[in-house]
Amino acid sequence: MRSFVAFILVVLIGLSCGVPENQKGLPKEEIEQGFVWLFNNTDLTGWEVFNGADWKVEDGMLVGPSESSGWIGTKAEYDNFVLRLEYWIDPGETGWSNSGMFIRADSTNSPWVEGYEIQIDLKDEKNPTGSIYNRVPTDMDQVREIAPEKNWNKVEIKAIGSRIQVWINDLQLQDATLHIREKGFIGVQQHHPGVTVKFRNIRIKQLKEDDAEKDWISLFNGINLDGWFFRGKAQWVVQEGILTGIDGMGHIYAEPVLTDCEIRGMFRVSEKGNSGLYFRCNPPEDNPDGYPRGFEAQINNHGDAFTGWLWKPGTPSGEAKRLVTRDDKWFSMHVRAVGDFIQIWVNGQLMTEYHDAEYTKGHFSIQGHNPGMKIEARDLFYRDLSGE
Repeated sequence: MRSFVAFILVVLIGLSCGVPENQKGLPKEEIEQGFVWLFNNTDLTGWEVFNGADWKVEDGMLVGPSESSGWIGTKAEYDNFVLRLEYWIDPGETGWSNSGMFIRADSTNSPWVEGYEIQIDLKDEKNPTGSIYNRVPTDMDQVREIAPEKNWNKVEIKAIGSRIQVWINDLQLQDATLHIREKGFIGVQQHHPGVTVKFRNIRIKQLKEDDAEKDWISLFNGINLDGWFFRGKAQWVVQEGILTGIDGMGHIYAEPVLTDCEIRGMFRVSEKGNSGLYFRCNPPEDNPDGYPRGFEAQINNHGDAFTGWLWKPGTPSGEAKRLVTRDDKWFSMHVRAVGDFIQIWVNGQLMTEYHDAEYTKGHFSIQGHNPGMKIEARDLFYRDLSGE
């Protein structure tokens, strides 16, 4: 028995010795995937205080200073990666619960401007927890449910090329396409004195841009309307790389005609605006300026059948789980249609799943709905799935 125990100890020691220092203690699955520790759980090696705050290490945690504010970041810059960590925040008596995680940041006092901040805040209605600060907001009611204060919350951030995805406690909250900065520091923030904020288990897997999903084809060149045609009264223009529809009812159609397909893009609708992303659709033969005959992923941040619902001409069909978008703010939408099975994601969240075989083939289209509104779209990509 003693010899068996000794043998097991030797094996375990041998296995431990075979693991690089920057992977020791990681789960086997993450080691095999290529994750390494970004924070060594012992000291601030590899990290630098960029803005005055006295960060420290306690019990394997990176702890923000209670008497000051500022941020700490990596000494190395990163471009494409998967970042995983956990955070814990207690506002104490301050009334604040503000912190954040920076990616691709510049070493300035404003890394949320020259870079991206994944917000931590259950008080800021404009930028609740999980928001890409001042760029793509989340829904406050939802994040209060899934990421409470005084609780260890898991975060995963995937950045590859211009696509940034965020999960908190295994729920995806972001799938955005952004072009501010391609490479920079990774950091964490202590925003307000008196708030207790802690981070732990910070690890990273570096990616190559070639690791991005393949076969996506650009649908809009950001310069002109080549490859598109339109019907109706709405005016369609390209402004600063954005496809913009104004001045009333009408639809712009992309030329490709597809059956099984996916489309994704970034959208923004003006206050009280109504629009939609159509797929497998065609202009009606009896009235080319009328509503397309096909499926519509609704874009409307008001009423019962809101952004993410599936519509057919004049009729709501597939119910979205919840409204997570707002007027005048960018959000992402992703539609997949294979056979009779239709799925719609908004900001990375699967909102609608529905079976309907009525429309099988057609164009993509974007709707201009009512006078005075504006719909904007950018970073539009599609994928032909008919060969799968």
